[in-house]
Amino acid sequence: MKNLEVRDYSCPGAMAYVKGGPSATLDGEINNALNDHALNADTSNVVIQFGFNDSYTWLSQQVAARGLPDMLLSLPQRYDEQRVLWTNAMNAAIDRIKQAAPNAKITIADYPTISKTETAEQCLVHVEMLPGDIGIPAFWIRDAEVNIHNWAKDLVNARAKDNVVFADIRDSTEGTGECAPDDRRMIAGVIDTTNVSGYNLPVHMTNNGVAHTAKVIAGTF
Repeated sequence: MKNLEVRDYSCPGAMAYVKGGPSATLDGEINNALNDHALNADTSNVVIQFGFNDSYTWLSQQVAARGLPDMLLSLPQRYDEQRVLWTNAMNAAIDRIKQAAPNAKITIADYPTISKTETAEQCLVHVEMLPGDIGIPAFWIRDAEVNIHNWAKDLVNARAKDNVVFADIRDSTEGTGECAPDDRRMIAGVIDTTNVSGYNLPVHMTNNGVAHTAKVIAGTF
């Protein structure tokens, strides 16, 4: 599909279901699109990728409320609660979008592979003369990647009748996360002078990662 007009309401840091923070929200971005009349009967496609900022913010709130030992011991239960929050927020967003843009296909995108899958580590420093795969434990990052991937597939299966489809970013970027070699890495480190494609934000997608993700999403249109 070519020659589509793109209206960008993406917002780094925005959250879908965590309340009380200073960040923008999924509801707020939908409000902005509605106010601009960007969602209407002529809208052909809408892409939603949400939940990563919520995941670690919500977990930190659970640590503050319950203490770290209790939160870790009850992690499966906490993730079940988080799944309900994410799913409810996404369903509400789909309903609002469909009300304004009934003909739109809605693509739900998950997140790219960030951590080292087998060890749940991040590799934050990539400079000459140092190994690029020195990892630090970050189970909450790996868990968020896996959880949102699975929740998104379940959501799309439940809403397929509403022309909701899935863009599988995670599986398509296996082996290209923060610990990948310079020529394959699609997620930049905090310090990253050896990446071959460049990037705009540390610990976010590289230019190659952005281009790859765009192709995967466009393939669902």
